[in-house]
Amino acid sequence: MLNSGKFDGVVALGGGSSLDAAKAIALMAKQSITLWEAEDVGDNWRQINGSLMLPVVAVPTTAGTGSEVGRASVITDTDGERHVKRIIFHPNMMPAKVLLDPRLTIGLPAHITAATGIDALSHNLEAYCAPFYHPMAEGIAIEAISLIKDFLPRAVANGEDIEARTQMLVASCMGATSFQRGLGECMP
Repeated sequence: MLNSGKFDGVVALGGGSSLDAAKAIALMAKQSITLWEAEDVGDNWRQINGSLMLPVVAVPTTAGTGSEVGRASVITDTDGERHVKRIIFHPNMMPAKVLLDPRLTIGLPAHITAATGIDALSHNLEAYCAPFYHPMAEGIAIEAISLIKDFLPRAVANGEDIEARTQMLVASCMGATSFQRGLGECMP
């Protein structure tokens, strides 16, 4: 459908999975290879013509994955009996614009707010614990962890706390940004 119209971009609205799907669609719509040929294995990303990617405007409605500032998409391959999560990566997958509007997270149930907030926390912790040297990304992760400590309980307790919702969106973005340090478990 995207290729049948005169569309010049994609608006990605929703949680992390929706944003990931929209980024993958924008990346692959004009390509001559299949989605799984673009999986982040080796240097598969070099098979993709990045100039053909449509620009993406990302508008997250949850504060968890930070997908709105990421260069990858996690897509579940449902072919066959196994459901395998695959990562599609290309440097051009970073959305062209990101709109963080905390009002779009108002009304999110407390249990979803808590779950997506823990997702943001885990991303920041994982980046902080990565064994690689990147002091700026380490600092970003530490600050995001502090924001989550202060504002996730508030957002869960009062879903209409606009300051808490704003700070959680920021902390989520910071988590994906801190991935520049790498991913991994804490080293002794």
